[in-house]
Amino acid sequence: MKHSFTLIVNAFAFALALSSLQGCLERDDKKALAENFSKMSYLNGSWEGKYDEGLFYLNYKKENDSLITGDFTLIRFADTVVTNSYRIFFNGKQIQFDVSTYSYTKKVHKKFDYIFQTFKDSTFLFSSMSNEYPQQVSFTLSAEGGLVQRFEGTLNGAQANKIEYVYQRKADH
Repeated sequence: MKHSFTLIVNAFAFALALSSLQGCLERDDKKALAENFSKMSYLNGSWEGKYDEGLFYLNYKKENDSLITGDFTLIRFADTVVTNSYRIFFNGKQIQFDVSTYSYTKKVHKKFDYIFQTFKDSTFLFSSMSNEYPQQVSFTLSAEGGLVQRFEGTLNGAQANKIEYVYQRKADH
């Protein structure tokens, strides 16, 4: 009987310690996410890039401690081809990146949601396996003060082309 009581007490103590450890890990995770969200304020401002057929622009604004909004415009031969609106927000449990895109040439509107995965080697990585394409979006901060935004994943089971936009901060920032 005494042995059973000792086992019950030890099991209870173990469960209590495990619960306390889980609470600490959750607080550490929330703290790390908050720190990563804070690092995303680097995106704040106006960015521009060029490609063979035109220009693209990216603007981000930190609205508050948990929300960054943005927009993207792709111009091809002086015509606006694609516009995106972005929202990066931290709800205390995760960081989410939402994209709402409109193609003027196809007259199609789509919405994509991504969850923050990691910040490593100056790259923020978001992913969502429920999206048809792209499943991953990343932002890489360059040492020269630039920004690379990359969209990648699979389409119909095959690796799709990677779309990459290379930006420089606009001079007026």
